[in-house]
Amino acid sequence: MTKALTIGLVHGAAGSGALLVLLVAAANSAGMALAYIACFGLGSMAGMAALSFVASFPLNAAARGARWLHTATLATIGLFAIAIGANIAMESWGAIGF
Repeated sequence: MTKALTIGLVHGAAGSGALLVLLVAAANSAGMALAYIACFGLGSMAGMAALSFVASFPLNAAARGARWLHTATLATIGLFAIAIGANIAMESWGAIGF
């Protein structure tokens, strides 16, 4: 459980910079900007920790079962993540004119 929480906290702290910049730009004061940063960061970390915690159950079950099932599960998740990342990259490159 601690491992899932740690992974969720790290993932929640990373990657949402563009949304945070938009929120801070819309703030009326420095205090409001800091409040946005704090709320966004805590919410993002909590959400990713919860998702990691939930995802740990089937992965742990697969690890206790056949080793090939665990390996196949991790490989499938990895390929799915790569596909999502590639899709986002292609859409982003198209949006900026590459």
